[in-house]
Amino acid sequence: MSASTIGFGDHFPVTLGGRMVVALMFYLGVGLVGFIGALIAERMLGFADTNVKNRELRQQNKDILAHNKELEKKLDLLMQRVEQAIEQRPR
Repeated sequence: MSASTIGFGDHFPVTLGGRMVVALMFYLGVGLVGFIGALIAERMLGFADTNVKNRELRQQNKDILAHNKELEKKLDLLMQRVEQAIEQRPR
């Protein structure tokens, strides 16, 4: 009963050793139940596909960076043309 946190209070440890054993059983029981629950949730909700999602995100980041570099080149070219037009205009 201690491992599942369901205790009725009619039997309880009175010695330090007994209380330590019950505390250990409590923490192991709660940890085990939580671990099993997490495994079930992972299977049901599909959190295990993070590698695929990360791979897709890395590819999207590469595409965005390549597009940003293209835009930067176009902006540099535009700035050069604007500067040339300013220099060539009559004063």
